[in-house]
Amino acid sequence: MKAKKIILVGYDMPGFGGRETVCKKLVALLSKDNTSVDISFLFINDIRQEYVEIDDRWLNGMSFHRIRSEIYNTKARRVHFAFLFSRFMKKENPDIIIAIDPLSCYITNLAKN
Repeated sequence: MKAKKIILVGYDMPGFGGRETVCKKLVALLSKDNTSVDISFLFINDIRQEYVEIDDRWLNGMSFHRIRSEIYNTKARRVHFAFLFSRFMKKENPDIIIAIDPLSCYITNLAKN
């Protein structure tokens, strides 16, 4: 049986806060009784977050990818993220995409169209 590929999409998370804890618990629940699940993260690194220290240790070896845009115009930057994400989706071909914040939902929707 082929493993289901699940991608969790969201803006970069700085470290050991609430969203990180929820994501870790979600991954644990999704893979608890189903070992044929391949879960990875796609983080959106916004230029506005450049002064925020990102600590990936909370991932504990989980697979993740990061996309980044240097575009300062907000609308154009989101379209660029959608373009980068659509290329990523074509390469990875996920079965399920879970966006973990409202802007990630918007970008995911743009990328799928």
